[in-house]
Amino acid sequence: MADEEKARQSRDHKRDKPEDESGGKSFVGRLLPWVVMIVFVGVSAGAGFGLGRIFAGSATPGPADPNTAKTAAADKTSPADNDPEKTVLYEDLPTVVATLNEPGLTRYLRVTLMLKLFQKENADSKAVVAGKSAELVNWLNLFLASQTLEDVRGDRNLRRLQMQILDAFNQTLAPNAKPLIKEVYFKDIAIQ
Repeated sequence: MADEEKARQSRDHKRDKPEDESGGKSFVGRLLPWVVMIVFVGVSAGAGFGLGRIFAGSATPGPADPNTAKTAAADKTSPADNDPEKTVLYEDLPTVVATLNEPGLTRYLRVTLMLKLFQKENADSKAVVAGKSAELVNWLNLFLASQTLEDVRGDRNLRRLQMQILDAFNQTLAPNAKPLIKEVYFKDIAIQ
């Protein structure tokens, strides 16, 4: 009987003494770990951003005066820089609008190309491209009209189109010879 009385008294004593619902931790004790984590994440993000900005500068420092840069570039010309094979020219082609091969829908593709050309010793690349620009534009119209919407959507597909256009143009301009066009750039591309 005495044991029962002691157990009852201890239960009553526990009821009279209110405990914090969180296991004895105060509000500050529960909030402090979250505040520390938030501060740590913020400082880490700021440090990463700051270091990225510091180290994002160019690898080769340039002169502060733009006039000095021009004279320095002119002084550094070598015979290899004057090599006609390495001289680069740019030629714009007229804008081409083609209807995509989409059943049930009428979708248009508008493309403006810029060609990066090599200057050859014996023939002016710009003159060759200008002379055959009608053939190039015709081929481009037919090629783009055979493409579907999925064929012209996305970075990977556009790069594939650039390579196909480059190969076809070089074959048209100089079959079985060194290529005249180094790269093809999309100056403007729009799908409607």
